[in-house]
Amino acid sequence: MSELTAELDPSTIGSLRDAAKQLGARAIQDGSWFRKIVTDHVRSHAQKVDAKHFDRVYPNVAAEERAQLEIRRVAVKAAAAGAFASAGASTGELLSLFTEGIAAPIGVPAAVLSMGLEAAYTALLQIDLACDLGLIYGIPFNPDDVGEIATLFGLALELDVYAKRKRDEEEEHEDKPKGLTQRLIHLEEGEIATRIGRKLLEESVMRNIIPVVGIGISARWNFVATSKLGAKVKKYMRYRRAIRASVAKLELGEEVDPAVLVEGAWLLGTVDGEAGHEEMLAIAAVMDLLTPAQKNAITGTATFGDNEEAWFAKLGGVDKAMHRPLLDTLYLVAAADRELAVPERRFLRRIGVALGAEIDFARIEQICRHLSHGETPPAGVSA
Repeated sequence: MSELTAELDPSTIGSLRDAAKQLGARAIQDGSWFRKIVTDHVRSHAQKVDAKHFDRVYPNVAAEERAQLEIRRVAVKAAAAGAFASAGASTGELLSLFTEGIAAPIGVPAAVLSMGLEAAYTALLQIDLACDLGLIYGIPFNPDDVGEIATLFGLALELDVYAKRKRDEEEEHEDKPKGLTQRLIHLEEGEIATRIGRKLLEESVMRNIIPVVGIGISARWNFVATSKLGAKVKKYMRYRRAIRASVAKLELGEEVDPAVLVEGAWLLGTVDGEAGHEEMLAIAAVMDLLTPAQKNAITGTATFGDNEEAWFAKLGGVDKAMHRPLLDTLYLVAAADRELAVPERRFLRRIGVALGAEIDFARIEQICRHLSHGETPPAGVSA
């Protein structure tokens, strides 16, 4: 416990105050507090922490070891915050119990506030961790990468927010585009974040509901949850770096229309059904490498990604010199969910026919294995 309490320094108290500012009755109810925290904190982190920061914190330490040390440090701090907040919740609950309800007007709000603050502060720590790992791996998040960070939280929480969104739309009979453009809008506007905000508050209540015993439960829960998120972000950073290296070989905007790349990634990611977390992260990783004008041109087309035959017609016009790096990138997208389904194999064969190239399925399966073990995908996928 001494290791935990040592982490509660004045900066921690300051961060708790920042977390409190994000909480309110409406924000708690609709989960928007998490979206606001992600939006504000990623931007703030980019202004405060530079690429050289971890050279100073962990000198002469390789990136992989730096990442592991940082995950451990933040997990311990999150555990301390959980224990600290749970103690506050326990005090409020016990105050109400031992006074036979006389102090309930004080004790119950104090317990609720402690739980809300713990959820918000832990989220701040974990968002910082995601941003830190981006810097450590040399591919920092942009201030507008709210959707990617929220999706990583969704993976760590094992929360299928995309399936939930689809059910909601069917129940409400919404007449909305279901293609890539709409999904990107949901990703960037933070619908995922609001669902995660509610989930985080629910978990805070669950681990703090039992007085006294909840202190240990909350500390352990936060440690494990933060470590799990760190592991997910590490995997994604390695994948994101591989996507960046592959796309860098494409002459986007000159030899290759960016829309061909992004639409191909979308069609490949959805050929076996609704795109999940991994597929959307893969597409987001590709989109991050486009210019604002290129992004706007893509998201401004409501029917983008709906016409498979039209895409294959455009694919045939890609310069032959770009075939290999384009395939490299599409291989990485196909492997994003760690398995190669039959519909994906068929789609890739059609791509091979359109480009007059042999599809290296063994190489794609190798990438799947690397990603399954959390390893960096092999360089020069189709070299």
